[in-house]
Amino acid sequence: DDAIQSYDDGIKVHQRLVEEHPQVPEYQVRLAKVHNNLGFLHDRFGNADSCKRHYQEALALHGDLTRRFPRQIDFKLNFASTGANWANYLKDHDKAQESLDWYERSITAAEAIREDQPKDAFARYTLHIAHYGRALALLKLVRPES
Repeated sequence: DDAIQSYDDGIKVHQRLVEEHPQVPEYQVRLAKVHNNLGFLHDRFGNADSCKRHYQEALALHGDLTRRFPRQIDFKLNFASTGANWANYLKDHDKAQESLDWYERSITAAEAIREDQPKDAFARYTLHIAHYGRALALLKLVRPES
């Protein structure tokens, strides 16, 4: 629980930076990444409500950045990666059907980045995670042919 407390402290710091310097997108990126990491940790500790809240906050922040800065590839990739994490959570918590939409969104975003930047390792890794998770979700739905 010390890790969660440290992340919670980090959120307070980053939230204040975002509020005081809304023109600096990097602060919003860092805040979103902390929320993503907290979502992951809360999932591991079985705190479903906190997990959902943090993933939703991370997705909202990353989504806002991709809308405000549509040419910034890193922002799109962060959204795709967090979307794949959220999809994994849904798949692992008996919401395989719901996870498919998030896997598709992640795959679409990461594919577009990979086409533009074929050597981007994080885009390729995100694609791997999203495709693998999607396959597992489809197996849970007993649709291996899709």
